[in-house]
Amino acid sequence: MKIKPIRAEGAVGYVTLTKDQLQILQHALGHDEFGQPECCRNRYISDKDSDLDALVNAGFMKSRALAFAGGMRLYFATDKGHAAMLEQSPKPPKLTRGQRRYQDYLANDGNMTFGEWLGIRKGFGDRAT
Repeated sequence: MKIKPIRAEGAVGYVTLTKDQLQILQHALGHDEFGQPECCRNRYISDKDSDLDALVNAGFMKSRALAFAGGMRLYFATDKGHAAMLEQSPKPPKLTRGQRRYQDYLANDGNMTFGEWLGIRKGFGDRAT
């Protein structure tokens, strides 16, 4: 199920996440600092702290004790927390055409150099003698 940002009045309850709370949700959900997905997960294991307690109390996360982890807790984001993270994450910077091309290269699983990926022959610019 794909979650879209909720922007309707009262949907997230006008709760503004602190920078630390936003980073916790982004990390728990496997997103980067701009809310863009890097992987799929929904977990965060930690000792209790005030930011996590605030997220649980606001309904953005739930938690349960981990018996094998010495008092640490497993936290996971709710749909409401996911929506708040998407809504409050900053927009990613605009990339130039070249930057987008290089990001596409980095995402490629091929075993080639950037020049090979671009289709540039080795020795480009050399004059035949």
